[in-house]
Amino acid sequence: MKVNEIFTSIDGEVNNWGQGIMSTFIRLQGCNLKCSYCDTKYAQSTDQPYQSMSVKSIIEKIDSIGCKKITITGGEPFLQIEELQLLCRLLLIYNFNISIETNGSINIPAWAKTSDNISLVIDYKLEFADKMEINNFNMLCDRYWIKFIIGSDNDFYRALSIIDSFKRQGFFISGKPKIAFSPIFGKVEPKELVELIKINKKWDITLNLQLHKFIWEPQKRGV
Repeated sequence: MKVNEIFTSIDGEVNNWGQGIMSTFIRLQGCNLKCSYCDTKYAQSTDQPYQSMSVKSIIEKIDSIGCKKITITGGEPFLQIEELQLLCRLLLIYNFNISIETNGSINIPAWAKTSDNISLVIDYKLEFADKMEINNFNMLCDRYWIKFIIGSDNDFYRALSIIDSFKRQGFFISGKPKIAFSPIFGKVEPKELVELIKINKKWDITLNLQLHKFIWEPQKRGV
């Protein structure tokens, strides 16, 4: 697999096992989108440095660490879909809890939705709305998160409109995924987003802050 880095730290963002929980991160290399606010641009392209690792060697490394929570992120993990499936299958055999962070533009396979020990954090990229795979946001249960990145008041109201559209289409009838709004670090003050949530009485929206950026320098890696 194309791996940018493997490290253990707090999971600074929303996930099914709790924001702030200790997790071993597997950051995969390569992404099909180039978000303007991306904070891991070093993992966007396979022209940039990365490690080529077998699934077996990844398992051996994270097993030696001993942390039973795994966060698979990127880049975009589903670009390496066959290897990702094998990796997750083996992680489940060894009783790891897995969250996969994906950008919403690649069809999520059925195997990623069937285990109670896999949780998906699916971004809806407002700046790439035309590239979002709409079926990714349908038929999700409460162990999944849909996350909107908010860079302005306009983004906030666009996100609300999209959520309303999902509801009208019956996306949440069979289950209710959790919804998170994440302010772009350094661009939107969290308190401003909280006020918008309060004013609009959107009580089911979770504020997602990237905790690691408040603990360490925002650009610090591997912490």
